[in-house]
Amino acid sequence: MRTMDNLKSKIPYVPMALFALVISACTSQKDPAVTAKASSWGKTPGGESVDLYTLRNARGAEARIITYGGVVVSIKVPDRSGTMG
Repeated sequence: MRTMDNLKSKIPYVPMALFALVISACTSQKDPAVTAKASSWGKTPGGESVDLYTLRNARGAEARIITYGGVVVSIKVPDRSGTMG
């Protein structure tokens, strides 16, 4: 049971880690910078803090993910001409 509780506490971070891996793979070799910014999103009904993580790569692709279940709040990516969509 203790192992299951430990696993459940790490589940919200799995989507963020996967997206960070994907977004970093989309960057050019010249500028592989990926930035991550955390901010407060609010609180759960139980009073736990919920954070919003914004991940952005050098080409402007951006994902916003909250720690409440690893929910993807928004994704913005440039199209092939570089226009954000």
